[in-house]
Amino acid sequence: MAKTALTDLAIRTATPEPSRQYNLWDDRVAGFGLRISPGGTKTFFLQYRYKRHERTASLGKYPTLTLAQARDRAQVILGQVKQGVDPKYSDPVLSRKPTFGSVLEDFIEKYVKVKNKPSTQREHERLLRKEFLPRWQHREITDIKKLDVLAVLDDILVNSGPGAANHAYANINKLFNWALQRDIIPYSPCHGLSKPADTKECDNVLSHQELAGVWHASLSIGYPFGSIAQLLMLTGQRRSEVTQMRWQDIDYDETYWLIPREFTKNNRPHLVPLVPTVLELLAHVPRINETYLFPSRRTPTRCFSGFSKSKSRLDALAKVDGWTLHDLRRTVSTNMARLGVLQEFIDRTLNQITGSSTKVSRVYNRYDYLNEKTDALTRWTNYLLQVIDAPSSSNRRA
Repeated sequence: MAKTALTDLAIRTATPEPSRQYNLWDDRVAGFGLRISPGGTKTFFLQYRYKRHERTASLGKYPTLTLAQARDRAQVILGQVKQGVDPKYSDPVLSRKPTFGSVLEDFIEKYVKVKNKPSTQREHERLLRKEFLPRWQHREITDIKKLDVLAVLDDILVNSGPGAANHAYANINKLFNWALQRDIIPYSPCHGLSKPADTKECDNVLSHQELAGVWHASLSIGYPFGSIAQLLMLTGQRRSEVTQMRWQDIDYDETYWLIPREFTKNNRPHLVPLVPTVLELLAHVPRINETYLFPSRRTPTRCFSGFSKSKSRLDALAKVDGWTLHDLRRTVSTNMARLGVLQEFIDRTLNQITGSSTKVSRVYNRYDYLNEKTDALTRWTNYLLQVIDAPSSSNRRA
């Protein structure tokens, strides 16, 4: 590790790197340094070894804690180690229980980024930050119980399907096992739990009658969740992409919606043509704030997240059960194929492109299939409008 003279000037002028967290190491106190997060938070820390255990102690954030104070605190801790005293239990700062948020940051830095290839790193980090961090960020990690984990997994199972729930379980189980191995927690709240769902391939496609029921129920519910459900049906995009729609990403003149790479599952920007029915729907979305089309009611700086109760209400009105919001995406894909859309263009419309391609070709091909995607969505929208106008025409799986 490169060490420098850690000074107040160096700390003040240290700038964050959007894609990663990095450390500045002190050349005066062994293991002492400053961590700069992608968001710009600066935290003093100390890495030390007690007996055979390697530990990292968070000392406090700058500028609440000055460099001199943090360095003194680090030296006190190292003094305790030298005397054979475990600072984890004797030091008043370190004996405080860590929060889930702080453990998550360590887990990402020390495990996820070390053990996985870049694409896997991004997906693991995205899932943990999206599904678990907003709920548990400031909770002491030792206070998180099995029921808390089950509540999150049940919500994901209902709204995103078995595959997403199993993926979330695997990631959070790994985090808690990692924390257990490092003696951060006395036991894992995932102990005794199994995967939320069977691993068999999901093939649920809504019938014409079910589509009509969900559509008309969405109209009854209205904004925001009803509008979200309609956009999922019309565009076939992912739930997270629709709920994170931003005003700045919609071009009404060119009639497309650009989903930024940070919002997509495959880390690629995605251009979605906006057919007239979608444009009409968007025209009725109220502009509550200047960022999201569907902001959270409690926290306007975040997007809508109240899926569990909203979907239960939708199910009751539609009289449809045993389905997930992700099934709408599969339904769109299946019916596009039924309408004669080639699989390649279905994949590009839904941003689930497979196979290898160069970075340059991905950039230039972004616009190459706009006409084909427009045709696919136009065919599907016309078909959907026929289905919802004749809700009793078919009760079979589409």
